[in-house]
Amino acid sequence: MVIRKTNPGPYRLLVFQVAAQNEAVSMARRRIRAGLGEWATPLSDEAVRDVELAASELITNAVVHTALECTVTVAWDGTRLRVEVCDADPVQPVSALADEDAEHGRGLLLVSALAADWGVVTLPVGKAVWFEVGPTAALAGSARLNALVRAAAAWRCPRDLCDSPPLTPLPHHQVGQGAGLRSRPT
Repeated sequence: MVIRKTNPGPYRLLVFQVAAQNEAVSMARRRIRAGLGEWATPLSDEAVRDVELAASELITNAVVHTALECTVTVAWDGTRLRVEVCDADPVQPVSALADEDAEHGRGLLLVSALAADWGVVTLPVGKAVWFEVGPTAALAGSARLNALVRAAAAWRCPRDLCDSPPLTPLPHHQVGQGAGLRSRPT
């Protein structure tokens, strides 16, 4: 795992490679948490947990679907944290409701529920899937619980057996939206 860190002013940047091995995902998650701790960002504990979970989902997707190493970039601009996972596969991720027995298909539901924003950027070789969080969790209280329960229900409950109405498909986030960190209103 190659790590590059910069600390210009309030901006922080951490870039590292993740091997194409399932066990590398947990190491990457710990590295992100350690980096956030070193930076002393004002992220709440809940927001840090959200970052770890969402990053794990994106890194796992890259490792599982490409069988190649991926690059993780974590950037703090003083207001928002952005995590990007770049891989060599040009195929865009699809956010869809998965069948009960499916092994994949729920990670982007979690990312969407946990992040303030997320999207995909097409690169000359492959893509970058990113998400951003602010100092507090994107959703709090009952709204957060409801979003996580709905994501979990999509994981465990076949659409034709659920008591609750089916989740509406997530909007396809803007492909080609800038790969660099930029401030947006929270």
